[in-house]
Amino acid sequence: MITWLPDQFQQYGKIVSQFFTSTWFGKIFPEIVTEFGHNKRLDVKCGFSKQFLQGKLADKHTSQVWFKEGNIIEFAANFGCGVFVGGVAEQNPMELFQQVMKIINKIPDNNSNNKQQTNDEWANFRSFYVSVTGSLELAFSTATYFGVESFMQGSLKNIDFKIRDLKVYKGSGANMREMISEEKTYNDKIMGVKQLIENTPIGEYAKKIPFLQGLPLTPFPKYQRCLGMQPHNGNIQIHDRYVQVAFDVKVSEADESCLYANFEGPKRNRPNIDMMETYEKLAAKLGFGK
Repeated sequence: MITWLPDQFQQYGKIVSQFFTSTWFGKIFPEIVTEFGHNKRLDVKCGFSKQFLQGKLADKHTSQVWFKEGNIIEFAANFGCGVFVGGVAEQNPMELFQQVMKIINKIPDNNSNNKQQTNDEWANFRSFYVSVTGSLELAFSTATYFGVESFMQGSLKNIDFKIRDLKVYKGSGANMREMISEEKTYNDKIMGVKQLIENTPIGEYAKKIPFLQGLPLTPFPKYQRCLGMQPHNGNIQIHDRYVQVAFDVKVSEADESCLYANFEGPKRNRPNIDMMETYEKLAAKLGFGK
């Protein structure tokens, strides 16, 4: 999954990959260490289609969300995820530290094209099929940096959910079998998390976890600033069946340098493409040549 990221995001991908190992996931799935050992690479693949859920869940309807009055989103999700284990992970704490420092100091990674090899064998650890319903209550605010309102952010005020169905399978293909004993274990763990959330307001957790205090949702329009329109006092509200996003705007003289940089620059640098020649090549590939 990480190897599919664009080159400019490979630095972030390398950091994330350090945590996709059996050692880290073993804190959630102890059996993964027992069956495969420590420090093995991990990957997670999920599917939502009816064909994928056939024979696994009673409810195979497409996952949906509904907007409700009061900044509430209700959801009904039916999906399945497989956890796969690969070869030994190449973990290096010093390399992880170097990647973090490069990102902080905006230093390009000269090895970004040397993507991790994925030609080793992958084994299925478990496949989880879940049917869940619930609701989220959100709060919205404006993020201000250096005295400038930069974007709207959202935070989680409350969450409620109910696991309607949970199936756990081991193996794949003809060797796939249901792990009934593990289904109860994982369902009990999930219910334990739910009870913990119910006993302590989710907002208290958000205060302890920085990225939960406000997730970026929508930036203020960039080109409006070029035109002399400075958005401020952003507001997001969720109503029945729709979301309302609004801004106040301060109007001033347009910034010519900004306009030329954003509109004329790309136009000058645009390559000269013969569209007819492109269409003819495409038609020939598809078998529709002259």
